[in-house]
Amino acid sequence: MNSRNTSYLLAVCALALSLSACNSEEESPLNSDDGSIEETTNEPPSSDNTSDETDNEQNDSNGSDDSDDANQNDEDNSNNDEDTGGDSDSNPPSDGTNPDSEEGTIPEEEEPMPDPNQPANPVWIGDFEVNDLTEQWTNLLLERGLSIIDDGTGNKVGKVNITSSDLWPGNNLNRVELQHQPTPDRVADGAETYFGWSFYLPETLEPTDHLIGYWESNNTFQQILSLRVNGEKLFLTTNRPDFKIVWEGEGLVTAGRWHRAVFHVKWNSDPNLGEVSLWFNGEKVVEGAKAQTFEGNSAFIQIGMLRQPTLEIEENMLLDGAYEGNAYTDVISRFLTTPETP
Repeated sequence: MNSRNTSYLLAVCALALSLSACNSEEESPLNSDDGSIEETTNEPPSSDNTSDETDNEQNDSNGSDDSDDANQNDEDNSNNDEDTGGDSDSNPPSDGTNPDSEEGTIPEEEEPMPDPNQPANPVWIGDFEVNDLTEQWTNLLLERGLSIIDDGTGNKVGKVNITSSDLWPGNNLNRVELQHQPTPDRVADGAETYFGWSFYLPETLEPTDHLIGYWESNNTFQQILSLRVNGEKLFLTTNRPDFKIVWEGEGLVTAGRWHRAVFHVKWNSDPNLGEVSLWFNGEKVVEGAKAQTFEGNSAFIQIGMLRQPTLEIEENMLLDGAYEGNAYTDVISRFLTTPETP
């Protein structure tokens, strides 16, 4: 081998040894003079990641705390799911408790209930919240004894004052009354009517016959049924085909409080099909009493006082909450059972 070839081979060997040494330095962690570990990297450090081994060791030493934090975060996320209602398995407990509420309960949302002391859908109103009685009532029988007053609570009521001089021309009946006449179709043969009103007595009425509310036929002016008071006793009577005391109650019409009466009449010319029901102070005391309630003419109702016989003393009554309707709920009022005292 000539000297030129020998020089070439020596150069190649030297280059190979140099490359092997470089690779050995990159792969071996022991490249410092004192044999300590020195971490190397081929990439520049990132601002989001630390390359210091001390930090890594510190992170390792805090690993259990991080695990606890992770568990706490999982619990918080679970609670957040409950709060947002995002998961069917994370709805509030069925017992109504709420761990995030100071009171520990979740209020239930309910639809607003109708006021039990207000009529639902009356077809006619006689509540005396007017300036003139004729704005609501068909006829005033002996206007002298009828007025509108304040009951002391901001509500208007009707007042009936009757004396011995209040005599109806022609028949001399001792009466002071208000009349309401429904439309003829509502009191026709086969129709039904609900009518309710409230009354208040400052003093107990005399123990004689007082008609305080009754239905009467147009044109013929024949009484069909009536509610009567004698002292504290209350009566319901029907007149056709014969006069009958359908029901009576002792000690019911007490002074110093409001009372509520409601009629339900099924109008029919057949006494086996005509019916009368009565509620008094919220209690149904008569149900479906048979009577001839239609006699060929439409009917009207009068409330107040008609005294038989004429009395020499003066008596007073307050009236309020008169309603006509298609159902019992149409004719209830704030004076259903225990109303305000004027």
